[in-house]
Amino acid sequence: MNGFTPGYYETLARRLYEDGFNSGHPDLLREILAEDFVGPRGERGPAAMAQSVVPLRAGFPDMRFTIDDVFASGDEPNLRVTVRWTMRGTHTGPFGGVPASGRAVVQGAVAIYTCAGGQFTRLWLMNDRLALLYQIGGLPSMPAAVEAILKAQIESAAVAA
Repeated sequence: MNGFTPGYYETLARRLYEDGFNSGHPDLLREILAEDFVGPRGERGPAAMAQSVVPLRAGFPDMRFTIDDVFASGDEPNLRVTVRWTMRGTHTGPFGGVPASGRAVVQGAVAIYTCAGGQFTRLWLMNDRLALLYQIGGLPSMPAAVEAILKAQIESAAVAA
């Protein structure tokens, strides 16, 4: 055994969000992510993952991630960490082709990381990008029933966190 326990990786996940993303220190990714890290859209390595956060930070410069749940299970090389998070921010810059709206947003997600050697090696991410685009006015008009579902999901995420 290499000494990296599930608890170690839970703490590492908290550092990633609290010290890395919330504090705006993408350089921390080089420490937390393995050189051969693979991101959710195929990003390769810590630098590519850091670049993928740039548009989000540009669109929502005050974004803050709250970790709602974090748990780890297994042994390396099959150890996984799951993080359920909520991101809040204000849309004050362009994002996804949508100019700044000044609207407050809430986005929920579940991230699953694989772990080895004290670092994260892979990320799968399921985020509610549709709800985020809806909140900033980035979607065309939609049927009232679909709009009601999106509103209920956004309100639920806001209350849960």
